[in-house]
Amino acid sequence: MHRKLLLSQLENYSPEDANERKMHSHVVEFVSSTPTCFNREHSEGHITGSGWVTNKDFTKALLIQHKLYKRWFQPGGHADGESDILSVARREVIEETGLKHITPYTTEIFDIDVHEVSFPNLHLHYDIRFLFIADELEPIRFQEEEVDDARWISFEEILHFNDEESRKRMMRKTISLQK
Repeated sequence: MHRKLLLSQLENYSPEDANERKMHSHVVEFVSSTPTCFNREHSEGHITGSGWVTNKDFTKALLIQHKLYKRWFQPGGHADGESDILSVARREVIEETGLKHITPYTTEIFDIDVHEVSFPNLHLHYDIRFLFIADELEPIRFQEEEVDDARWISFEEILHFNDEESRKRMMRKTISLQK
């Protein structure tokens, strides 16, 4: 597996706060020391990619309700051997929401989060997140195998759907982009 691209992106990334700096260091160490970091078969954990999809005004985000966890998240998933995590995030957004027209805001990492996942066993997701812009009027056709619902949610309402710190952090970063 080719880890140089991700390591280069991680080197250029500036975490927002002490908590994200700690996760950033953890991801760099994991990718540097784990040749199988992009494979979900790596039982201790693996790299995942997700897309924080917003409207062009940076006032709404597109969240999915995960079928297995029954919680609201940004679209994302396993790298499955792919080392270009921007491509992974793009693929997952398209698969899970049915959107055809998403544009990366930049090719740089937008956010990093390391979190525990309990299925099929307890392990870590080293989630690399990218910011995408989409038209909120484009029809959503969510992937029924993995997603119970998908919808645009205003920033005023998002915390009613998921109030985890990582969502708050991505909202803060997005609001700083508003003109």
